[in-house]
Amino acid sequence: MSDIQLAQNEGIGEQSAFIYHPATSILALQSNRNGVSPGDFAKYFEIFAGTNASISFDPVIQMSVLQRLAKPK
Repeated sequence: MSDIQLAQNEGIGEQSAFIYHPATSILALQSNRNGVSPGDFAKYFEIFAGTNASISFDPVIQMSVLQRLAKPK
């Protein structure tokens, strides 16, 4: 693992946010329709790391989102 030298207000993807938890090796990505897709985000890190290993994301949907989706429009 190495620092990628980003300023305090910089990130990898515009309109996207992420955090890495080293103790559990979990990379969490906040995804939205305007930001970087999870697939493109993973591909960036695969290329940056110079590895053939595949990175994948498991979706985690908040209960409030499910409730909003269930409401009739």
